[in-house]
Amino acid sequence: MKIKTSAGIAAGAVFVVTAYCTNFLLTRRQTFLVSDGARRDAFDKISENYDKKTMFQEFILGITHCRKTMLHKHCRGDVLEVGAGTGKNIGLFNYDDIKSIVLCDRSNAMLRVMEKKYDHYKLSQNFDVPHKFQMIDSEVLPFADDTFDTVIDTFGLCSYDEPIQALREMSRVCKPEGKLLLLEHGKGNKSWLNNYLDKMAPSHALNWGCWWNRDIQRMVRLAGIECIEEKNMHFGTTQMRICKPIADNSLLK
Repeated sequence: MKIKTSAGIAAGAVFVVTAYCTNFLLTRRQTFLVSDGARRDAFDKISENYDKKTMFQEFILGITHCRKTMLHKHCRGDVLEVGAGTGKNIGLFNYDDIKSIVLCDRSNAMLRVMEKKYDHYKLSQNFDVPHKFQMIDSEVLPFADDTFDTVIDTFGLCSYDEPIQALREMSRVCKPEGKLLLLEHGKGNKSWLNNYLDKMAPSHALNWGCWWNRDIQRMVRLAGIECIEEKNMHFGTTQMRICKPIADNSLLK
């Protein structure tokens, strides 16, 4: 009886794997375009349930730990977080090291979730620092040059129409001695995985508002930003980059 059961489980496993591989190989590469408006709508639609849908995955993959480690080690002074979404980093900052913080996103619905989260965390932890929430596009930041000591973007480059321009704007508003902190997902180092990401990218963009197959390393290089520390995880699809801003802002004009 045990032999039959084991054989049945093995056969079932083979069937599942075969079905998955067949579906992957036969799935046509999706070519439809996803407009900026459609992706904005996706952000607004998923805002209330975004944390619930991603919390377990981020914990299992160690992403929450990566967020906290990066922020505690490098985040200081006057801080700007762009593409802050629902405020996943709010409970991970070391506020003793922060002088002021500005949290931005282009989704009004996500900003509302973020504000509630910040207020709740502030009360529960009995702290406060000067803070502000702003609805803005990361490609055109309404701040003067050299304003912030730390500029943060976690999983935001996948969602901007012009990610290279967004990186240059982050650099522009960062002080020369400051840091750009990037934790992103995108193209990995395995061809089979990249093929899958490419195939499913349009539907993922439509449902989640982001392009998960972008070449993050190439974007940072084209923006002219220098990495001083980097770490790749999950076959290279999750990437942490600690960067220096471009020294001469005139080069960004």
